[in-house]
Amino acid sequence: MDLAALTGGRRGEFGGLLWDDFRLDDGPTGTVHYRRSWSRSTTKGSKERKVPLHPVLLPEIERARKAATSELVFPAPRKGGMRDEAWHVSRLIRKIAKRAGVELPKGTTFHTLRKTFITHLIRDTGGDIATAQQLAGHSTSAVTATYYVGRDVEHQANRVAATRLVDVAAAEHTADTRAPAITAARQRSTRKEQEMQGVTTPTARAAGPGPSSSCRSAHAPGRGSAPLPSRCRACARARGG
Repeated sequence: MDLAALTGGRRGEFGGLLWDDFRLDDGPTGTVHYRRSWSRSTTKGSKERKVPLHPVLLPEIERARKAATSELVFPAPRKGGMRDEAWHVSRLIRKIAKRAGVELPKGTTFHTLRKTFITHLIRDTGGDIATAQQLAGHSTSAVTATYYVGRDVEHQANRVAATRLVDVAAAEHTADTRAPAITAARQRSTRKEQEMQGVTTPTARAAGPGPSSSCRSAHAPGRGSAPLPSRCRACARARGG
């Protein structure tokens, strides 16, 4: 199960896998070469591919290799030769999981392990579809994107939730539509308070207090140069005249 989940091998490639297909001196942690499918001399994609081994696999590979009695990694249990396409790997996976006390999701098959490898390879590398395509053995990156990204609803939902488009647009919308309304409301409130408190406008305050009634009477048309009444002179002094 670990080898399938960490290398993405197909069921037929496991059936034809030899111990010599492991190159532990190749690269930092070794590689596995998928060169055939069942008894065919080529893989499903009609070409050999090399997949780097995850470090966690190395001890298990070494231990299983020492105990091996066949050149095949997964020989048939009775005859010891190569397995055929009737190999019920999914049933074997469920038995192994049950023995380990692990409950697998309904519908789990061997191909689920391959899909898990490719899906996490894309997710955990920030969307490196080109590498996933090479390691999966797909003919084009479009196949990888369609079947392993295009159908991964959880991944798509996470990507949508991670976008900042909604936050930015909402902020801009709020600034554009609410700010003028708030400003207008504040201006109306200020004017109402001034009216209630009897506060004059800035223009009226700059002109100073108006003339008294006696002052207006003294300077009325037809009065000539009549002396200013005391109250009018007080008004003039108040204005600095």
